[in-house]
Amino acid sequence: ITVQIGVMSPSESSRMVSPAKPLMVSVGEDALLPCHLSPRMNAEDMEVRWFRSSFPEVIHLYRDGKDQPEQQILEYQGRTELLRDNITEGSVVLRIHSIRPADEGQYSCFFQSSTFYGAALLELKVKIHRLQDWKGPRKVIESIELHRLLPAQYVKDSCIETRN
Repeated sequence: ITVQIGVMSPSESSRMVSPAKPLMVSVGEDALLPCHLSPRMNAEDMEVRWFRSSFPEVIHLYRDGKDQPEQQILEYQGRTELLRDNITEGSVVLRIHSIRPADEGQYSCFFQSSTFYGAALLELKVKIHRLQDWKGPRKVIESIELHRLLPAQYVKDSCIETRN
């Protein structure tokens, strides 16, 4: 299922499409974030930009017919790949390798040419299957593990607080 999430196009006949439901990915797996133009059009010569909350903070940038890794923010360097198998039909997929809990959230896909520009929004949810997958504050992890090992009457609520 796809739905139009956001449009910033001077042409009402063109729009961006992305999944309507959040994508669910487990920690350590690769995430595939699809986005395409509707109606289908060749996007080989367009700029394709993926970002999170801020347009200049690039997760992945494709411009002038090639990837621009030097534009990426540090957290995503070496972890992304733009799958362009169907770019001539206006369809791309961003692959994010080795998903981390911090990767959860909203992602924007932006296409721009001299005659068209548009953006779509999609959400990524990260599943944590084991406590060891989470790289949060160490004291929280230790406290949660303590909770599992000791009878409830020996563990106070303050154990869960994070303190340095």
